Amino acid sequence: MTNQYYGLVSGLQHLAVSKPRDVKLEAMKEAICSQLEPSDLYQVLLAFYLYDHQNLLTLLSGKSDHLPYANLSNTELQNILKNRFSDDLYFTSLLDAINSDWHEVEPHVLENKMTQHYYTFVESAGIDFLKEWFKFEITFKNLSAVYVQKTLKLEDVTLLEGGHFPSAQIARINLADLDVEFPFLKRCFESLDIENPIERNRRIDEIRWEYLDDLTFFNFFGIEKILAYVIKFQDLEKWKQLDPQIGKELLTSFLAKNDKELESKLL
Repeated sequence: MTNQYYGLVSGLQHLAVSKPRDVKLEAMKEAICSQLEPSDLYQVLLAFYLYDHQNLLTLLSGKSDHLPYANLSNTELQNILKNRFSDDLYFTSLLDAINSDWHEVEPHVLENKMTQHYYTFVESAGIDFLKEWFKFEITFKNLSAVYVQKTLKLEDVTLLEGGHFPSAQIARINLADLDVEFPFLKRCFESLDIENPIERNRRIDEIRWEYLDDLTFFNFFGIEKILAYVIKFQDLEKWKQLDPQIGKELLTSFLAKNDKELESKLL
């Protein structure tokens, strides 16, 4: 029997509705993590390790900027770089996977290696929801990379292992291959043709959010729904930089839809 978080899901909705301008990813993470059972807490923390990657790459570049919603502090990351040791389970596995001096690896190569390790780690440690979500993300990242490669006539492209198709098959995938089994991926793939990059990203995020809703339809008060909240607010953090107005519109639309669903679930 999975844990049900009726109060937490309702509370997150209330917080976001009553104080939308004050909703920050760091505060949202803290509010969520303080109310979860240990096994569910770990799943939420898994969703934040890519921010630790960014902070680590920033440190390696000699800068001190730090994303506050990552799992580890700058001091902890500095100690990992210095001692090549960590008590953190994820970083222990990452150290084993990248068996070299991190300062000697090209930043883009290191980033690709860390990203691949992250998705592989989640495949072994994540719940079914996260596995399915990241299969979707990996597949779309690979489809996007091949799309750019073909559009710009690039010679080579780096693809991630995993997802719904082998990386060697991605270049041969077309809309017909996605039509029946992967309708959300098909719609995201079609959106790559939108010329305006802001509108393109907006449309893709709207479809990604619809897929998250589809994945959590039968788990509205479970950890799956909370993870969907987390992913959406991670996206909103990105939109604060890209286009705050669109971020606000996405949030308003998301909250209105979720409010109706919440009301129907509580009846």
